[in-house]
Amino acid sequence: MEPNDGNTGDVAQCHLRDNPPPCPTVSEVWDSPMIEKYNDPTCGQKRWRCHHCKHTFGSWNATKALAHVTKKKGKNIQICQGKYTQEYKNAYSDLDLVKKTKKDQKVQHADEVAVAIREHQ
Repeated sequence: MEPNDGNTGDVAQCHLRDNPPPCPTVSEVWDSPMIEKYNDPTCGQKRWRCHHCKHTFGSWNATKALAHVTKKKGKNIQICQGKYTQEYKNAYSDLDLVKKTKKDQKVQHADEVAVAIREHQ
């Protein structure tokens, strides 16, 4: 989904972008105080907002939100144009690495199970 123009006029959003709170340890992208999940009060749809760049996106998709803040191209989401501290960059990169490692381990385990099944047939 395409982001809005980010011109909400919300002073709190500008404050967050310009003065981000310290980045906590993030075990999921939603743990970041700079990524906000909410329900749109006008239509009830699930949305999330990146306080780094002030863009709003539809549906709560953690994979896309992480791709947005890690600036991964080819994930069908606009990369974040906001500036953020090294602390946030490291937190997002670490989370991305953890997710990739878990996915790789899952694929490897599935491959090992498939090989074991073929050997026992």
